[in-house]
Amino acid sequence: PKSLKGSETGKQIKLEEVAIGQTGLLLTKGPGMMLGYHNYESETNKVFVYDQYGNKWYNTGDLVKRTRHANKETAFNGRLKRNFVCGCANIYPEEIESLLTSMPEIKEIVVTKVADEKYQFLPSYHICLEYPCNTEELKNKIEVFIENALGAFALPGYIEFTTTPLPRTSNGKLNAILLEKNDNKKLQNNNLLLTRKVY
Repeated sequence: PKSLKGSETGKQIKLEEVAIGQTGLLLTKGPGMMLGYHNYESETNKVFVYDQYGNKWYNTGDLVKRTRHANKETAFNGRLKRNFVCGCANIYPEEIESLLTSMPEIKEIVVTKVADEKYQFLPSYHICLEYPCNTEELKNKIEVFIENALGAFALPGYIEFTTTPLPRTSNGKLNAILLEKNDNKKLQNNNLLLTRKVY
């Protein structure tokens, strides 16, 4: 994983390896790497960066954490496009989703972001239940679990429980974009219920 010291892809920028325990962008290079998108220079420039030595790197858009130094093991943290800032913390939705799907009450979950004046964004949890249960007890269980595992900023600012399957895209993936749009509409209409503010 690398940290980008620059703002533009397709340009020469300084790259630095991240330290153990830190999260960075996964960049790859090598003989098996594609040359670019055929007749699509603008998209090619979006996914390739050049380091300070002129080496060409493919930006996967994946956020990974370095776990060990000797063999450069990494752990997937999420996609760059989905992460956001809450207060002073980076929030990785896939990390929260992975933790909570281990709970027997939760069938599936999508974490999105909702704009907030104080914290920039708050996490919004969309949870499809495996079976009907006491949602107040489950909410408390989730909050204890997440605060212990990831810290207070990862706690849900908003939470929605349903027994109806969450919306999916045409290719079968959970539709985080649609859920986020629905949150914004609810917020504009003042009917998105705040369950817990982060402090």
